[in-house]
Amino acid sequence: MKMRHRIVNIAGLFLAGAIVLCEVGCQECSVEREFNHPVRPSNTHRWNAFQDGSVTVVGDFVLGTGESVDNGKVGLRVVDLTSARCSLTREPETPTARIQFYNVGDQKLICESTFRPGNVLLNNSQMCGETFYWSAISVGAINAKENWVAIQLVK
Repeated sequence: MKMRHRIVNIAGLFLAGAIVLCEVGCQECSVEREFNHPVRPSNTHRWNAFQDGSVTVVGDFVLGTGESVDNGKVGLRVVDLTSARCSLTREPETPTARIQFYNVGDQKLICESTFRPGNVLLNNSQMCGETFYWSAISVGAINAKENWVAIQLVK
């Protein structure tokens, strides 16, 4: 009887552990569902400046890995895109876009960083330097499966 009781307890613990792992895994995977399926913007302003509230957007693009754009002075190139990822052993990861900024005249790299969806100041010493051409970048969406990132540059 004791042996049967132990087996039932062990089976119960195993089942409870499986349920907890499933709950954690399912919860983390909501990050994948949220970030990995954005709809590609149908139109962009390219280099045509426009106002978005109090912000002046001077560049609006959808680019794939290896693609670049420039304004004749400074360019940006998409180096790599990664999807959002879930794991049972660590925090969920949002998608990323590795982007290089370069001088068009001599093709020299000004700065390179990995960006996540959201806004980042570029004109500071930790990024591209205090006198950098654009003040910020906004990464609207990343779809690594379809190989594109939506980017806006702010003057």
